[in-house]
Amino acid sequence: MNSLLKFSLRLGDNALILGQRMSEWCGHGPFLEEDIAMANTALDYIGRARTLYSYAASIDRVRNRTEDYYAYYRDEGEFENLQICELPIGDYAFTMARQFLFDSYCRLIFGFLSGSDDKNRALSGIASKVVKESAFHLTRSSRWMSRLGKGTEESRERIDKALVDLWGYTDEFFDYDEVDREMVALGFCMEKDTLKDAWLNLVRKGLLEAELEIPESHWAAGGGRCGVHTEHMGRLLAEMQVIQRRYPDLSW
Repeated sequence: MNSLLKFSLRLGDNALILGQRMSEWCGHGPFLEEDIAMANTALDYIGRARTLYSYAASIDRVRNRTEDYYAYYRDEGEFENLQICELPIGDYAFTMARQFLFDSYCRLIFGFLSGSDDKNRALSGIASKVVKESAFHLTRSSRWMSRLGKGTEESRERIDKALVDLWGYTDEFFDYDEVDREMVALGFCMEKDTLKDAWLNLVRKGLLEAELEIPESHWAAGGGRCGVHTEHMGRLLAEMQVIQRRYPDLSW
């Protein structure tokens, strides 16, 4: 599998798996407006996955693959999403802290990718649309960080705990392998250290506004890009893929 295909699938996998997780809030949001907002954000992620998977299918050497194949007919070890995306939703503080950390990451990687139009117009075109969504999502998650950080004693404790629980997973954002290094060489991806510095600056700014601090972490997740996942991934895929697996090529 060529590196550009893997890179596109990884971006699609991140979007699909996190979108699936976010959809679990539908009907369970803290109030109606936020319930609708979370459902719409989940749809943005699923739509992003479809677009990236469709692009991947167009460059896949195996013919007749579609977005449905990538979503429903691959096994756990074939998905290369970041582990932070597959974690259960937890409470609302955990969900919004994850969104804030991941939105900051997406804002940077898709912003950089959207500027590579002279190298790959199709992929940069996708990125140009996604970066606008990511900027909107980051604004929303940043406001929630501030709301929880400056809220009650309980909300402050919950958002602090969420940051501590999630921080170790963010190391995987910068755990580059040969695919990422090739994308850097092609001009599709930021250098690892450049991305990490930019991400930390963006996160620090958001946390400062929320009167929160970057937590200390003594561990780091890894392996998602190699198909190594948490114990939660198998159950997520089982629920997501059950209809297509049970009734292959189902049509409505």
